[in-house]
Amino acid sequence: MHLLLDALYFIPSEDGVPYVIEGSHVKNPAMKWGWGFRLGLAEDFAHDDWKASLVWTCLPTQHDTQTQGHLTPIWSNAPQVPEDFVTESKVHWRLHLGIVDLDLEKKWMVSEHLNLQPHLGLRFASLREKFFVRYAGGSLFPEGVDNMHSKNKFWGVGPEAGLHANWNVGKHWFLVGKSTASITYGEFYVHQAERKEGSGFSFLRLHDVFSQAAFLLDFALGIAWKIDNFESHLMWEEHFFPGQNHLTPFTQNRQIPTHPGSISVMGLSLGFDWKF
Repeated sequence: MHLLLDALYFIPSEDGVPYVIEGSHVKNPAMKWGWGFRLGLAEDFAHDDWKASLVWTCLPTQHDTQTQGHLTPIWSNAPQVPEDFVTESKVHWRLHLGIVDLDLEKKWMVSEHLNLQPHLGLRFASLREKFFVRYAGGSLFPEGVDNMHSKNKFWGVGPEAGLHANWNVGKHWFLVGKSTASITYGEFYVHQAERKEGSGFSFLRLHDVFSQAAFLLDFALGIAWKIDNFESHLMWEEHFFPGQNHLTPFTQNRQIPTHPGSISVMGLSLGFDWKF
C-alpha cells in the first residue's frame, strides 16, 4: 500500500471575466498564489507490475480586486448611455476545484534507466466558481451601489488516460514527466443576477442548467528522489479546462460578444510517496 501526499502552491487564470474599462485598458481580476493539496492511496499487484490508485486533488482560491477612477462598467445592465461611467468597482472571484481519479497503471521498462507507466481510469471533476462585481459613483450610480452576483458551476464524470515517465539520471535521482487527458460529461449551472443595493429592483436575472461534455488536460514535469520504499518529488504542474466559463456580460444597450472562456491552474507541487 502507498500513501500519497502533495502540498500544492498554485495560481489560477480565467478568460472572459474583465469587469471595467479604464481609458484604453481592460481590467481583469488580480489572481494570486494560493495553497491546495493532493491526497491518495495506491496498491501494487504482485502480477506483471500493475498498480491501482485513488487520488483526490483540492484547490480552493479566492481573490479581491478594487479599482477607482473614470471607469466604464462591463457587467452592469442599468439604463445607460455610452458616456455613462462609474468611479469605483470591486470584484470578488472565487474558485473551488476538486478532482478525484481512480486509475489502473502498468510499468513498462523501456531501458535500464527509463520506464513508462501508461494509465487508464475514471475521473470525477467539480469546478465551482463565484464572481461578484460592485459598481458605485459616477454618472450611473451617483448615490447608490450596483451589485452583480454570478455563479458558474460544473460537475462531471468520465474516462481519463495518460502517461507517466521516469528517467534515472543518478543513483537515486529521476526526471519525471506526467500527462493526462479526460472527457467528463456532466452538468453546468449558470446563474447571474444584478440588483441596485437597497432596492428590490433587479436589472438582470438569468438562470440556466444544461448538460455538456468538458475536456480536462493535465501536465507535470519535475524531479524525484527515490530510496527503498520512499519517494519525494518537486513538480511544476499545469491543469487546463477549456470552455468552462459560461458567464456572459450583458448591458441594456448591447451584449458584448463572448465565447466560453477557459480556466487554468498552474504551480508547484511538493510531496512524497511512502510504501508501507
